[in-house]
Amino acid sequence: MIGINKIRIGLSASSPSPYGPNILPNGSPISGTTGWTAFNSTLSETAGVLRSTGSTDGAQGFRSDLLAVDAGVHRLTFNFSERNVTGNTFLYVGTTPFGIEVSFQNLGTTTGPYQYDLTLDGTDIYVAFASAGTATTGQFIGFSSIGLRKRL
Repeated sequence: MIGINKIRIGLSASSPSPYGPNILPNGSPISGTTGWTAFNSTLSETAGVLRSTGSTDGAQGFRSDLLAVDAGVHRLTFNFSERNVTGNTFLYVGTTPFGIEVSFQNLGTTTGPYQYDLTLDGTDIYVAFASAGTATTGQFIGFSSIGLRKRL
């Protein structure tokens, strides 16, 4: 009988991560709402999920405080944990609140884990999440495990 050993190529449990620490001060794990600002909504945190609940009809969401970043490749990771909104949900990464100068992604209606590699030039940025303008009062979006880490 001939056996074949499977070899896993990549990082082992003892290998260092190719990314530095999380730049988001309250991103992973999320504890409370410090470091995040609501837009047309109220923010709450339960069991590590940051939830934005619309306080008015129309687009609603939240953004990070302004983040100082170094130039280079950064990996943005997050879990789109929950949604109860009419329409799609969006990711904004920009030099202005809800700006799209760096990246704009339509997350649609699919919850789950996401990751994006961003090439940054060292200009301070915001990370924001928002629902479409069709959301109504009381509808919500929720995110957890939000990380922004520079590639080493």
